[in-house]
Amino acid sequence: MKQWLAVHSKPRQETIAEENLARQGFEVYCPKIQIERKKRGKRIKVIEALFPRYLFVKFKSGHDSATSIRYTRGVTQIVRFGNELAIVSDDIIR
Repeated sequence: MKQWLAVHSKPRQETIAEENLARQGFEVYCPKIQIERKKRGKRIKVIEALFPRYLFVKFKSGHDSATSIRYTRGVTQIVRFGNELAIVSDDIIR
């Protein structure tokens, strides 16, 4: 059964981690939001991660390797609660 894992990325490297995980065949979800920022007195629209430094990876326990996720470029760690992986339900991802 596939489950979503919460993954913590390096600062401002959500996109790099997302691309590298997808290249390895993982389904990756990084919710993004469009916001307005002021830059040099002008308002510009930018797209940023809704949860900075966090993304979600669909993982099949027993089949996929958590180690390959952990050592992907742009990833710092898989979120855990004690010794248990932080599993996110499909309902929350939708």
